Amino acid sequence: MMTATLSASLALGLLAVIALARHLGDRALLPDRLDLDDPLRIVDEMFASGEIDLKDYQARRARLRRLERSS
Repeated sequence: MMTATLSASLALGLLAVIALARHLGDRALLPDRLDLDDPLRIVDEMFASGEIDLKDYQARRARLRRLERSS
């Protein structure tokens, strides 16, 4: 009887740890807000290196800013 109770307790504890780890892992994958620092930095670098012209640069930054406000 005691072995069955101990086994059940360990199994429940293990399931609780697995559930908590999965929950925390999912939260890490879903940010609270869209972080646009990297895309903005990339667009800045593209403009600085001459990959895109001023008109394209301004359009891309405006699009990213709109995305940031909507998140």
